[in-house]
Amino acid sequence: MRTTVLALVLAVFSGIAVAEGIDMVTGLPAAPFTCTPIPASDGRAGDILWDETHGVYLSYTPSGYFSNLASQLAANGYTITTIDTGIVNEDLSQYDIVVVLVTSAWTSSYTSEEVDSLVAFANAGGGILIAGANSGCPNGNINPVSQAFGTTCGGDSQEPNDLYFTNFISHVIFTGITELYHRATGYLTVVPPSIEAAWSPTYSEVMLSVVDDPDPRVVIMGTCTGFSNNYYAYADNVPFSVNVFDFLAGELALEPATWGAIKAGF
Repeated sequence: MRTTVLALVLAVFSGIAVAEGIDMVTGLPAAPFTCTPIPASDGRAGDILWDETHGVYLSYTPSGYFSNLASQLAANGYTITTIDTGIVNEDLSQYDIVVVLVTSAWTSSYTSEEVDSLVAFANAGGGILIAGANSGCPNGNINPVSQAFGTTCGGDSQEPNDLYFTNFISHVIFTGITELYHRATGYLTVVPPSIEAAWSPTYSEVMLSVVDDPDPRVVIMGTCTGFSNNYYAYADNVPFSVNVFDFLAGELALEPATWGAIKAGF
């Protein structure tokens, strides 16, 4: 089934959270928050395919716990389509970005055929957002995809559940970003072609990785919680999310990145 998500723009722009989030550690409702949107972009953004084929956890969907993100992206010109029938049954060439989250792959794993389709999509110029979670979640369901690009999700993080981090490489996704927030994250294990892109302040665990050569364009996060409603307004998560999708859609021009940057502040 294919579903196009209509924007909940008015709910977000009024500063009202439209869905309640669940703390992935305690299983209890997280504290509510308000979201302040950033200005919409002037140019074309892109079409996003959000894959829910392998089982959605709770309401972690664009119309549920990610509704504020969906509304912000809609304000910036993006259209989100969700499917639960498998990406191999979809013409990926009509999309600019594919989203692969562990919270949308809770019950089964990506197959080798699906991985091949996603790799071909990325090599043809498409962008992919991948996000895992803490080690108590079924990261093995998405690791066939993330590992195809050099990153393994779901490391058992030593960091606190409420994690603010400021150590980034020089890359366009971090333009204007000074601090990011993750809730109950897992760390990433990174080998080429992925590049370590952000680290925690305490144990130097990898929070984000990127691939760009300039194609494929892939961003991999230790958790998706920073984009969910109850944590979306924390730190610089809102503008960062726009940067990420603009980069994946090819809207941000790449600049020379300091891949060998010293992890400052450790």
